[in-house]
Amino acid sequence: MKKLLVLMLSGAAISASPALAQTADDYEDSGSWSFTVTPRYQKLFFLPDFEADGLESMDTWGASIAARAPDGRFGVMATYLRSRGSGIYTYDDDIFTADYDYRARRNELAITGEYTPSEANVTLLAGYHRFSAGNDERRLDLAPGDSEVGSYRVSIDAAEIGVRFNSALGANSRHSLSAQFSIGVGPGRYRSVVTESFGGTQTVTNINENGTGYMGDIALGYNVFLTDNIALGTRIRGYVYYVDARGSDPIFAVAPELNLSFRF
Repeated sequence: MKKLLVLMLSGAAISASPALAQTADDYEDSGSWSFTVTPRYQKLFFLPDFEADGLESMDTWGASIAARAPDGRFGVMATYLRSRGSGIYTYDDDIFTADYDYRARRNELAITGEYTPSEANVTLLAGYHRFSAGNDERRLDLAPGDSEVGSYRVSIDAAEIGVRFNSALGANSRHSLSAQFSIGVGPGRYRSVVTESFGGTQTVTNINENGTGYMGDIALGYNVFLTDNIALGTRIRGYVYYVDARGSDPIFAVAPELNLSFRF
């Protein structure tokens, strides 16, 4: 039985804030809030199954919208990412080889509050993180009259905490590095329905279980500030999502992202 998107190579530090200032004291207190919009693009590479013979890929698009208090110490950000992809992959283990047509999707939503102490390059993070993924697949290389169809879903609604470090590469430098670490826990669900028909006999395997969901996320980033209000950034991210339920496998990821931040 196929497992849902057991390995992904994706992009985007989902709660990584645009680094248009290194510390809270880098903000000029104008008496009004500042807003940052960050379009994001990533190429999502994944294995539809542990035994898949090679990686598949799909495009991911999304954006972040962040708001910062006049003194730069408090802020809030919302990020949404959406992935869709389809294709054919080959399942290959020690027993048999088979080809599957798949339709995969992934969505992430994070709403994060931030606090940056005065004269510090450390930002404390806390918020809500929603992750959901799905895959529908159909076996292709079967005799007439036989069929195998699978549908897989996983979702997690987690409370998340973390910390981010920002550092300019020298005094008055327009280049900066960032590192972010976060963990989350909350309710999760794993669902799968596999229908097999061979020789006129049909078998249906149905799993629909709730369990505790876990998230772990590490992101490293680099930014170059084209102007005081525009930054071009790239990140490398590693994460794991897991629902402690029967039949569920961890979803791992390592990935690149390209983004562009505009502050108003």
